[in-house]
Amino acid sequence: MPITEKQRIARKGKIGSSDVAAIRGHSPYSTPAKAYAKIKGLCGEPIETTAMRVGTAMEPIILNEFNLKHEVHFNEYNDTLYHPRHEFLICHCDGISDDPQELLEIKNVGHRVSHHWGPDGDPVGVPLYVLDQCVFQSFMTGIMTVWVCAYFGGNDVRSYKIVFTKKDHDSLEKDLLKFWGYVERSEVPPLGATDAKSASLYWPQHSPGVKTSMFDNARVLGYTKNRRKMNEAQGEMLKYEASLKEVMKDAESLEDDEGRTIFTWRTDKRGNRSFRCKIKEN
Repeated sequence: MPITEKQRIARKGKIGSSDVAAIRGHSPYSTPAKAYAKIKGLCGEPIETTAMRVGTAMEPIILNEFNLKHEVHFNEYNDTLYHPRHEFLICHCDGISDDPQELLEIKNVGHRVSHHWGPDGDPVGVPLYVLDQCVFQSFMTGIMTVWVCAYFGGNDVRSYKIVFTKKDHDSLEKDLLKFWGYVERSEVPPLGATDAKSASLYWPQHSPGVKTSMFDNARVLGYTKNRRKMNEAQGEMLKYEASLKEVMKDAESLEDDEGRTIFTWRTDKRGNRSFRCKIKEN
């Protein structure tokens, strides 16, 4: 359920359920290094959008739809949970059954990412980054069964029942402790490809230059070699693009012998035209 400003402040500097997928390398939106930067306070708080506010406001409605669909009674879970042994872990759950033996995680997903999800009722259909949130909540509460209710718009409400084991908890705890070691040492976790453009977040203060080792030299050579290849390929591609445009002249598209479109122009609302390739590489 929506968290309060007090709860939001309490989360600072700690690992919450929304960080777990990034920490484990399963998030399509974040990385271990970005999770590190967030926890260390090296980056600003995300700007709340209309979609985020609407999604939060929808959570009680989705909870009610879940109750109606399954003829059960889950309540909002408004407490802040702290782990008894690891003070750096904090958790806010969405819902809990009357028993209370089952948790509920609510996702107001929208149709744009519905392809990440499987059919209604199939727990294998829950994306890995959502499973990470759920196993974390299970670990924090000791409740082994977690339902996920996802709303995709219209009448598309899907629910999935997931039952975790102690082995799942142990694996998660191991990953979290390993990550927290980086935080305690103020050491940035290994970077992935998507961290290249945001690396300045992780080392905001610049020290004097460092000398390269033999291993670093190999990285330098790999970078410069591939950059040269990229520049050469870019030059060749632009040369072919110019010749194709010369063939097309003012035509809207270039077609093959069977009438299939190979290249085309696309005009946006502002009248800007962009050149598009319609064929896929083998």
